[in-house]
Amino acid sequence: MCNALRDLLGMRKFLLEASAILLLAGCLGPVRYHPAPLPPATPPVVVPPPPPVTPVLPPPGAGVPAVVLWAVRSGQPPLPVAEFLAARPQLHLGLILPENFFGEDEPSRKAKTLLGDLAARHQVEFLLTLPDRPVLALITDGDLVKLSTVTTVAVPQSFQWPDDVIGQAALAKSVYHRRWRASPSVLEVPWGAVVGPELQPLAKLGIRWFYLGAKARPGFYDAGGPTVAVGAPFPTRGGDAVRRAWLAGNLVSGGNPPRFRAPMQVETMEELSALDVLMSSGGVRWVTPSEAGDDVLRPSERWTPSDLSSWIGKSDENRAWQLLGITRKAVEDFKNSGKASVQTLDRAVRGIFAAENGETFFHLGADATNARSAEWKREFLASLEQVFRFLGEPPPAAVRQGFSGGGEGAAEEGSEAFFRRDGATLVWRDGSKDDRGPGDFFYPTGSNIPVGAWDLRYFRVEPRPAEVVFRWEMAALANPAGAPGGFSLELIDTYIDINHLPGAGSEILLPGRPGQVEPQNAWEFALSVDGWGARLYQPWQGGGPRRVATLPVKVVAPGVIEVSVPRKYLRGEPEDWGFAVAVMGRSPSSPGGSEPAPMPVAEQPGPDRFGGALKGYPAPPYIDLLTEGPVQNETLSAYKQGRDVVLPFVRAE
Repeated sequence: MCNALRDLLGMRKFLLEASAILLLAGCLGPVRYHPAPLPPATPPVVVPPPPPVTPVLPPPGAGVPAVVLWAVRSGQPPLPVAEFLAARPQLHLGLILPENFFGEDEPSRKAKTLLGDLAARHQVEFLLTLPDRPVLALITDGDLVKLSTVTTVAVPQSFQWPDDVIGQAALAKSVYHRRWRASPSVLEVPWGAVVGPELQPLAKLGIRWFYLGAKARPGFYDAGGPTVAVGAPFPTRGGDAVRRAWLAGNLVSGGNPPRFRAPMQVETMEELSALDVLMSSGGVRWVTPSEAGDDVLRPSERWTPSDLSSWIGKSDENRAWQLLGITRKAVEDFKNSGKASVQTLDRAVRGIFAAENGETFFHLGADATNARSAEWKREFLASLEQVFRFLGEPPPAAVRQGFSGGGEGAAEEGSEAFFRRDGATLVWRDGSKDDRGPGDFFYPTGSNIPVGAWDLRYFRVEPRPAEVVFRWEMAALANPAGAPGGFSLELIDTYIDINHLPGAGSEILLPGRPGQVEPQNAWEFALSVDGWGARLYQPWQGGGPRRVATLPVKVVAPGVIEVSVPRKYLRGEPEDWGFAVAVMGRSPSSPGGSEPAPMPVAEQPGPDRFGGALKGYPAPPYIDLLTEGPVQNETLSAYKQGRDVVLPFVRAE
């Protein structure tokens, strides 16, 4: 009975619980059955999300060292630069100053003193720059062009003078030390052109690393020993978000210790101010280039050799390297001759450094037909000839030939006789590209002057029954002043000796023309020609020459000037005459139709003067003479010894 009672009570409890469940089901809706999942055989692996790609600057106080370089733009006044930095002592950085940054004025002197004080306090440090901007790899060894990223097929015989790289850097370093009382730790590589081996000897000068400017791939690189750096240019466009992303993107992700992958380059005060604000909130510590430790300068990858094809490979570039090699060898032979004084050798070596200017080779390869390219050729050859003058030696034939040497045109010209007869016409051929006076005169400055404007190519005298026709063929003619004859740059004097008798004419040249003629070539007539006409002169006893006729002048073919002189003004036959032809520039200050004055030759060229004169010696105005071989250079170089120029005469053979 007791057992039955317990069963009854248990059934009652079950019914009550079931009723509660049914009641809840009616309120909450149906209750679904979810069987418990079976435990997996292996626990699942939880993969954490990847870290953000863009690195985040460290919190303030971390002090990540950053190298900032200010490449000051050309034309920026120096004093505001110095005062800007002096007012911000927290900015420790490197300065790259343009050539001729400081003048001789008082603000420049103040700026130099102020920047010197900042350098003494180690707030600023100047990068070493090479004023002649040589392509270091090609000066070290021309064969390094074979490692260039662009294949250069035609290359000259190797130019290999690594001592010149050391010499240029050592000379620049000595100037640097005298100015700043410090030694540089970073060299700005000219043109950013680096192969690698050429930099290794420079480490002996205390250069820790080399800067290549701001390019597409910023970073520190291994150049086969030396470290080279490419700068990260400060973004000039975009707001704070763009600049913060740029700064964060320059931080090496996961670096330990944290470091920037490249130096940061700015060019203006505004950029530097914006960078200062940006870095001050990011826990960045400014350091000068020499304060950057090895952890900062750690290369990220190997440097890919630069493209050197802009300075070598084209015909004019290769010819320049050949001529430079000839001149450099002459300096070395002079050095080892036992007769070289220190001062003379120093002048010659500095002349070589000037000729090794990378800008020359760049322009020679840019456009061989460009007028500016022709100017670079003349200046380059003048530099080489200046070196030989220092050595006291005449330039060899190859240097005198210049860029015409070795070509087909030179061979054809060399095979042509100096004098020939074309029927009754007498023809003399003058050398090409010798319109540089004694070999070292420069053309005037100006874009309206064609190459060869004063280069006499042929002189012709044609006798006719009633007249004698004179023709002068120039390599080029131009008429910027609008002369009626069709040309306005040239002034050509032709002296005529009709009898070859000493003292039977004048030995003095026309007014304004320094020099004389030998007694046996005393002249009876002189024909002076410019674009406004031709003037025929005769010597006059008791005074200067008198004008006996004014004749028309015309251009009858490209480059060919013609004047016809009636026989009534002349005596005898051209077959028996002697001629001296002197080509000058016509002074732009001479009014058209007047007695023109020759354009002078000064030390430096200008729009109204030639350049290249030896300092302290009045240079003759003759740019080209009718001569055979090297007579012209020898004749016109007499002024450098204080002697008069004696014009040479030619006669029919």
